[in-house]
Amino acid sequence: MGREFIARVKVDGRRFTITSEREYPGHLIAFVHPRRRHDRGRLGRLIHGASADDDLTEMRFKITDSPTGRHGLVTNIAVAHRKRHQGWATSLVRVLLQRYPGVVWTVENPNEKSGQLFVKLANQHPGRVLPPVVNTRYAGDDPRRYGTFLRP
Repeated sequence: MGREFIARVKVDGRRFTITSEREYPGHLIAFVHPRRRHDRGRLGRLIHGASADDDLTEMRFKITDSPTGRHGLVTNIAVAHRKRHQGWATSLVRVLLQRYPGVVWTVENPNEKSGQLFVKLANQHPGRVLPPVVNTRYAGDDPRRYGTFLRP
């Protein structure tokens, strides 16, 4: 089963495509990808832009309808090595904020980088992005430091 096109979105001067993996009543599981920019020469070969590295930058998310509203969960964020520390992960999340305005977002099983990203975005977008729980008993590089839910 292939992915189905949902929308094209432009955020922070970057262009993205949203495709669905699965959709059923009350649930959507989908991906956000940067759109490839390329030119074709006289012989049909790619000249600029698109590389295999572009395929490594994506975000997977879920949206669920519930009696308390629509909730979004980012399940995976991957940014190609050459695109790191350039704001790509932030732009990927902003795509969701723009495309799905009534959804409250959080991250599933955050690691150090995604935990910090969602703490930053929660400060920038209060009420739209929920920060992960920070457990200060663990060091900054410990995978148990950030969590989606409070644990005893």
